[in-house]
Amino acid sequence: MLLIKHDKSFHNLYVLIVLLLLMKLAPGFISGVKGATFGCIERERQALLKFKEDLIDDFGILSTWGSEEEKRDCCKWRGVGCNNRTGHATRLDLHRENYDQYLSGKISNSLLELQYLSYLNLSGGNFQGNNFPYFIGSLKNLRYLDLSSIDVTGTLSNQLWNLSRLPYLDLSGNNDVNFKSIDFLSNLFSLKYLDLSGDNLSQATDWMEMVNKVPFLEVLQLSECDLSSSSPPSLSSTNSSKSLAVIDLSYNRIASSTFNWMANFSNSLVDLHLSNNELQGSIREAFANMTSLRTLDLSSNQLQGDLSSFRQMCNLNELYISGNNLTGELSQLFQDAHGCVESSLEILDLYGNQLHGSVPDITRFTSLRELDLSWNQLNGSLPQRFSQRSELVSLHLNDNQLTGSLTDVTMLSSLRELWIENNRLDGNVSQSIGSLSQLEELFVGGNSLQGVMSEAHFSNLSK
Repeated sequence: MLLIKHDKSFHNLYVLIVLLLLMKLAPGFISGVKGATFGCIERERQALLKFKEDLIDDFGILSTWGSEEEKRDCCKWRGVGCNNRTGHATRLDLHRENYDQYLSGKISNSLLELQYLSYLNLSGGNFQGNNFPYFIGSLKNLRYLDLSSIDVTGTLSNQLWNLSRLPYLDLSGNNDVNFKSIDFLSNLFSLKYLDLSGDNLSQATDWMEMVNKVPFLEVLQLSECDLSSSSPPSLSSTNSSKSLAVIDLSYNRIASSTFNWMANFSNSLVDLHLSNNELQGSIREAFANMTSLRTLDLSSNQLQGDLSSFRQMCNLNELYISGNNLTGELSQLFQDAHGCVESSLEILDLYGNQLHGSVPDITRFTSLRELDLSWNQLNGSLPQRFSQRSELVSLHLNDNQLTGSLTDVTMLSSLRELWIENNRLDGNVSQSIGSLSQLEELFVGGNSLQGVMSEAHFSNLSK
């Protein structure tokens, strides 16, 4: 009996000690359950401090970074984000927020220690004279990478090959980096957004083939890349993205043969920007198959033809064909554009072509907000009056050879801009001008208008 009693006392003492220990550990345990922050990992903190050492911070952007006691937790440093459960650094965002405040110096490869990094944005930093940070390709957990306009040099080929889990990549604005090839794209299976605008891709002759190997791409920004399409490959759409919605190839040397490649994405394209290229010949019927298009920019090329290709594009909101070689009667051009585009089109820019004839009743385009017909050869007249009330906000008819009088514009009551200068208009100015209470800009100079301008013309033009 005595032995049993002794064991029971020992057991009670043991239980008491355990309970005391649990009580001491309880706050940490409970907060851990709730997702407590443990602070950053020491080796990652040291890596970030080494990264800071190689930077020049003239504007105190990294003033919260340090080794002092109150600054030891790198998860609280500006631009650094950590996983609340593990303490690993997962985010580094030091992009240039103000034009006159930026980081410079060198991008240290000490960032390699941050193997859990999923978000990296150093855009706008001034790292002039330094090579592209090729080691970034070893951060395999990256999901977002923005190194745009960081002013580095070097040659980039397949150094980013390992970033197969990366959905977002922006390397734009690095025109001193020579992209010998963009073959790294063929291994970026997760990529949805790609921006290489302003980069030198003149040697990347296989760019179309490489883009075709990115199965989930949604946005492709390749403006001002010195791209050409002298011999586009014969590519099927088998491996092409079925979700590519935005293509921007403006300011390159793209030829009309590229249309065959773009046909691979005809069912998904929403925005297509091809301005300032070398597109020639007639406006292709190929666009008629791109029924999802909302924006199409073909300005500053050498295209000819009419608008009949667009008549069944029921989603088209914005159409820019300025600075081309469109000829013929403007009224016929509008006649050919009937169909559902009549109710969908909001912006139509035909500036700087060779169209002639009269201005048709533009109000049958019921959604039209902006219309630019300036700098053509229009030599007819304006309609006597417009048939229905219009939502038109901007109407530019300047620098043509329009004759007759300034028409009744009562139906254009939403107008904020009316430019009709440098034509051959004569006669009196309709008092209907006075009904345009939203009007902010009125240019009618360079005509032969006559008569008296009275208070009736101006009393409501408070804007």
